[in-house]
Amino acid sequence: MDTNTPKNSSADINIIESLWKKRFGIDATALDRALLLVQTPCDWVDSDGGKKFYKYAPEFTLEKISAGDCRNGYEFYLFNQCDSHPRWYDINIYYHQTLLYSLGGAALDGGRCFTSTPQTNGISLYKESYHHWDISYKYFVKGSIEHIIHLFYITDNMDEELTARQRFMECILVFESEYERMKFNDFVIANFKKYNVDEFTNRLPYFPDLEGYNMDTFRNEYLQSQLLQQMLKDFKS
Repeated sequence: MDTNTPKNSSADINIIESLWKKRFGIDATALDRALLLVQTPCDWVDSDGGKKFYKYAPEFTLEKISAGDCRNGYEFYLFNQCDSHPRWYDINIYYHQTLLYSLGGAALDGGRCFTSTPQTNGISLYKESYHHWDISYKYFVKGSIEHIIHLFYITDNMDEELTARQRFMECILVFESEYERMKFNDFVIANFKKYNVDEFTNRLPYFPDLEGYNMDTFRNEYLQSQLLQQMLKDFKS
């Protein structure tokens, strides 16, 4: 536990040891250590088959595996890309042969950008709709596994991925904490009627007619994402 040290004395050796262990994740769980290590992407080395390993502790590996034809559905944020075809992945974090955590991934704009997939949540705006969402959104919470892995896959190849990543983030809400997300939900419930979703129709990208899909649903989800982006800016200001 962190503590303050009086100015006229030195820190207890046990406290110093505990702080250094915390700093380097020595006494952390394997998953906590892995999440600490992936925050320095430059220390990870490419291996065969889409794997990466941590060069100072190669027992920690990160693997992305294509989901193939078993997962080929669309999400509204894909239509903001030049190439909207879905390419889904599984991202697996290992310690030796032990799977520590698995989450979704997506290759955007024909593979020009790779990211972990955001989380999904929603808001019931009215009392009569308590048991279902009237509006949903995709989001990251800073410090969450999803957001840490999203940052991990940002590369220096800005010409290839910058536009795709920017377009993706235009559709995704980013919160400082889970507490902020919950307070934002309250803000939306209290202020939603003050906003007009039709004001954001000029931001709609091209939506092709896809057989078997209700494209109006995708358009509505996209419009709602733009409205909520504006509401989040207003909430934080």
